[in-house]
Amino acid sequence: MRTMFIKQRADTEQLSDEFLHINNCRPAIAPTSKYKHFFKIVRPNGRLDYQIILVTEGVYEVTVDNEVTELNVGDCVIYPPGAVQEYKMITDGRFEQTVGYFVHFSGTAADEIYLKCGFSGTTILRSVSPEVKHSFDKLFYAHNSRDELAEISYLIRIISLLAKSDDSAEGETIRKIKAEAEYISRHFSEKIDFEAMAKRCYISRSRFTHLFTKTFGEPPTLYQLNRKLNNARELLVYSELSVGEISAQCGFSDQMYFSKIFKKTYNVSPLKYRKLNQ
Repeated sequence: MRTMFIKQRADTEQLSDEFLHINNCRPAIAPTSKYKHFFKIVRPNGRLDYQIILVTEGVYEVTVDNEVTELNVGDCVIYPPGAVQEYKMITDGRFEQTVGYFVHFSGTAADEIYLKCGFSGTTILRSVSPEVKHSFDKLFYAHNSRDELAEISYLIRIISLLAKSDDSAEGETIRKIKAEAEYISRHFSEKIDFEAMAKRCYISRSRFTHLFTKTFGEPPTLYQLNRKLNNARELLVYSELSVGEISAQCGFSDQMYFSKIFKKTYNVSPLKYRKLNQ
């Protein structure tokens, strides 16, 4: 195992006042060795610039929000400036070598381009277009040839392709999230493992919460709570169950908490709600 804690370096992390500027780009190669199981990079304070990594051979393990995600060939991770970076290039003998294409860039347009693409925070993309790798190959050649106009053009092409991949991937992820929301609606009274839901969607818990909220207007925990409360309202009006029985049936372990959250939500106690609606 080899772990590298990378410090900021002026030659590869400079901030540029140009439109876009590539600080560094090349393939990163970690050959298999019986003495090394992985090659690990840790940047606790991130970088000054943006970084894109495309896995072209082998497997990476990327840690985002304390969750480890495996990246396979064709997967990509994008780090904005200041984002914590922790990733491993796996070299445990399963592959001849592990290779990641990377580019570091900055510039006056970098932030705007990143936001216009819809990216936020550290972004993981799955199975991006093969054209991304081809554009990286052209980028490397242009960079080595010191053809600045060409390398900027290829960088923009890469970002554009990744944005399209993100749109497609997010659409599939949203479909999975909607299926999980349907599960919550059917099992609202049960204890739900939201971490497991995020894993079934192949995204981090924070990303799951973000997309769920974007889709339904409320985070998954509140979505479940509102299903519980809606069911409780129906039972208060159309059943003869006691408040304690309704509380238990709707998945509340504490009747006092149920009454408190019900009143906070509807401005009346459960008993008063029943009287007003019967």
